[in-house]
Amino acid sequence: MNRAAVVFRPTEEFIYPNSRTELTIRIRVAKDDVRGIYLEYWKRGDKSEKKIQRESMRRYYSDGVSDQFECHIKIKPIAAYIRYRFKIDFSDHSSTWLGASKFCEEEEKTTGNFFEFLWPNPSDFQYVNFEKQRFIFYQIFPDRFWKSGEKQEVGNHIFEPWGSLPTRQNYMGGNLAGIRQKLPYLEKLGVNCLYLNPVFEGTSNHRYDTVNYYRIDPDFGEEKDLRDLIGQAHLTGMKVLLDGVFNHCGYAWGPFQDVLEKGRASKYRDWFFVQEYPLESGAPKYDCVGFYRWMPKINLANRQAQDYFIAVGKYWIEKFQIDGWRLDVADEIPTQFWERFAFEVKGVSPDSFLLGETWGDADRLLHGNRLDSAMNYLFRDALVDWLGSKAISTEEFNSRLNHMMMLYPFEKMSQMYNLIDSHDTDRFLFACGGDLRKLKIAVALQMTFVGCPAVYYGDEVGMTADTDPLCRACMNWEEDQQNQDLLRWYRELIHFRSSHEVLLNGRFQSAFVVGRMLGFYRFNREESYLVILNGGDDWGKIPFDTDGWEKILFMPADGENAQKGMETSDVSAYSLEIWRAI
Repeated sequence: MNRAAVVFRPTEEFIYPNSRTELTIRIRVAKDDVRGIYLEYWKRGDKSEKKIQRESMRRYYSDGVSDQFECHIKIKPIAAYIRYRFKIDFSDHSSTWLGASKFCEEEEKTTGNFFEFLWPNPSDFQYVNFEKQRFIFYQIFPDRFWKSGEKQEVGNHIFEPWGSLPTRQNYMGGNLAGIRQKLPYLEKLGVNCLYLNPVFEGTSNHRYDTVNYYRIDPDFGEEKDLRDLIGQAHLTGMKVLLDGVFNHCGYAWGPFQDVLEKGRASKYRDWFFVQEYPLESGAPKYDCVGFYRWMPKINLANRQAQDYFIAVGKYWIEKFQIDGWRLDVADEIPTQFWERFAFEVKGVSPDSFLLGETWGDADRLLHGNRLDSAMNYLFRDALVDWLGSKAISTEEFNSRLNHMMMLYPFEKMSQMYNLIDSHDTDRFLFACGGDLRKLKIAVALQMTFVGCPAVYYGDEVGMTADTDPLCRACMNWEEDQQNQDLLRWYRELIHFRSSHEVLLNGRFQSAFVVGRMLGFYRFNREESYLVILNGGDDWGKIPFDTDGWEKILFMPADGENAQKGMETSDVSAYSLEIWRAI
């Protein structure tokens, strides 16, 4: 019995409403230390023991250190003033009750030892958004996706020939009209939500140094080009997210230039983190993102600065019908700003999707319904360590997947942006030493795991490169230079995911680990799937009887005959199998 490892707090991390009548409750204990956990609950004022209800909690996740149990209860007419405690049966056959006064070993002494859930406020509801769960993202770096037109110069920028070696300084001329021209390709691929890196006026090829938040960068086109792109995307059923760089600005942004010129007399002085005046000489005397002097950090605790960027967020939604924002460096920005921003933007468009950038645990961004989703770099990191460098075992990889599931409510996890690379990392194929089999298995996990898959442009045709700036190369549109087999792999898996509801909304539970082979279940009320990934060179066997299951998909990454794989219960090297309970 390890009571010290029992973790529960009456906060959103462990108890939250799904609706006026539904609650989800979660609790963590030491791995393999518990035989069973029961939630005992009753309404305030129900003094009779006969009115105490008991719900068995289910172990869903285990990260190698802790096991997480959950249950879901319905209480009509409203789940308000619900008192509850936990009965924990340990593996050593001892038992205890857990309430607000901690542990009690004797049931008759548990009177008054309970937690209480007070009220299911609608703003706290965590519920499955079926439309957002269907998102399959496609990230586009606008300067490098496609160039429409023959113009070689816009303003001060001279475009290099398409396909030139990318640097941090050069421009290739990709634009919004070029993206619109390639929508049929994206529609055939099967993606349904485009995330564009910054399109507003900036002084670099990445435009993360914004100098005008209300103007499309001339290299990319005009407002009409954005309207046309969004309109055409919507006709094909695609959403469009723009990149909001609100944590910092470009050095040439008007308000910062005003502070440079006027110093303490500037009305914008409190929009920035100024350490010392004057600012114009020597080392930066103001806070910068990443200590890079050309990107001053904005003080979003300042009310006027908040108002400005909230207005920006609403403007592009109201005037151009964008479908939401990817929010740069979201984890460096005060949470009070995200609460205001989300409230105001959702007031304009309740279905707007707010995606925050973070490279770790995103709870701070997702807590309290601040943002809808976050970039799940933990997912990428685990895949690189398992497949790329083989730095971790499949057992550890499985533990890390389970840990991700434990970090957030399932309803949030089902909307996470599951990427394997981006404009800020080396491409996954590069991280795998060019081994296409490993990339295919990574994509197979993306398309079968909980959360929304995210494709970085060009991965699907075999583009590979080290990190920035090489990972931002021009998209390869020459079909004879594209990996058509890999492209088919992406298309088939995207189609399979989109047409099987259990992969969109089903719960997750680990099934087994054998060598380099990983199995997990996806299940909902209607059906159960067993997903098997083999990330190694050796064949394997499913470690239990498959009676009652039928194999519905076999995809070998090395080109082995698929029909042969459908006829055997053995699992071939580097392959994906999906079985359905019958």
